[in-house]
Amino acid sequence: MNRGGVSARFKSGRSAMAERLRWQLKKLVLYLVRHDVRIARYVVEVLGTRLYRGSARTRVIAMHWLDEYGIPPQAELRASLAGVSFGPKIDGRLRVEAVELPAVRLYRFTDARICSNSSSVLLRDRILVERSVGVDPRRCSYSAGFLLMHGQRSAYVCDLEEEYIERGLSLCGNGSFNYYHWTVELLAKLEFVGELGRDSFDLPLLVNKVIVETPSMREMLRALAPRRDLVVLESKKTYRVGELIYINAPSTCPFNLRPGESSEVSDFLFRPSSIDYLRDALSSMPGPSTIARKKRVFFARRQGRRNYNQDEVFEILASYGFERVFMEELTAAEQIQVVSNADLLAGPSGAAWTNVIHSRPGTQAVFWMAEEARDFSCWSNLAELVGVDLRCVTFPTGARSAAELYDRDYVVDATRIRLVVESLLGDSDQ
Repeated sequence: MNRGGVSARFKSGRSAMAERLRWQLKKLVLYLVRHDVRIARYVVEVLGTRLYRGSARTRVIAMHWLDEYGIPPQAELRASLAGVSFGPKIDGRLRVEAVELPAVRLYRFTDARICSNSSSVLLRDRILVERSVGVDPRRCSYSAGFLLMHGQRSAYVCDLEEEYIERGLSLCGNGSFNYYHWTVELLAKLEFVGELGRDSFDLPLLVNKVIVETPSMREMLRALAPRRDLVVLESKKTYRVGELIYINAPSTCPFNLRPGESSEVSDFLFRPSSIDYLRDALSSMPGPSTIARKKRVFFARRQGRRNYNQDEVFEILASYGFERVFMEELTAAEQIQVVSNADLLAGPSGAAWTNVIHSRPGTQAVFWMAEEARDFSCWSNLAELVGVDLRCVTFPTGARSAAELYDRDYVVDATRIRLVVESLLGDSDQ
């Protein structure tokens, strides 16, 4: 008998069993925290570091929404105001919902902790979470970074390796690695830097490492804050900041939705003046003039997440004069130039549509997204705010959650896209 082989298989089986047990315990704790069950705190204390391998400590602490926390903001930079949210234009129908755009507020914290990819501030014994004000928080999940899970009153957090920073303005937040979240929610905060007072002239900006490593994102940051010092935050660390300046996002939507929830048109809160700021400030960004003007642009994607019948769709679009562009491979200035020169845009739902804010009024466009997300209203709001006629084609996927939609491959009816393009071209001829 090969005793060594038996021993190895036994150890392997025991390790697999331990990992399954760890996973089940993690699921239990996440469930308890999400539902604010008091016993969660004691379960975590008993289990210690066994739930998250390599973590120094996990704990359950009190949670507050940033906009409801007892300490008032230092300043209200912009008052709340009545607004509207525009849903996608599907089959000629467009839903418009009245919303309230939250106030933009300045907060100043002493000895607070942040991480690069979370819109939350960790204090000694509690965490403050920025939310989409006015959206039912029970439908939403803002878990990211050191915030592993939250309910309405409690949070499950992980104490990562800690580093000290003397002071800074946070441009970190949920989805800071994503072109859309970075541009519309985080970069847009720079509009208010000039209103922070004299002591903020040399205030450094705290940014996710991804920003400086991604040319297009770094380019936009330097265009809006050319002389500001940057402090680069890594993803697996907590940063204790002696003096933290925090501004809530001027435009927002829920970062993630709970299982079983789907987007609603009223979830999307866009402040028109903030979009105008981005459009104006970034339009003057220096860039090449060597890119040939493309009147009809197709936002192509490399194979990866959400693969679809792209070649079939492009074959149809090419017959109408569309040219393929991989936006993520261009500089920010080139992306702006491509979109601002185009008369007609087409492509799947994705962060590339953030650039629609740079389109000329009267530009026409079509995009496609899952039927299960038919009220997802980021691109429709941005388009309406700048005068773009954006129409939407939907397709079924069978996905049961927003998380499933994020990765699921699909097939879109290319004929429906062709019909929308013909309709747009017919309108432009009139």
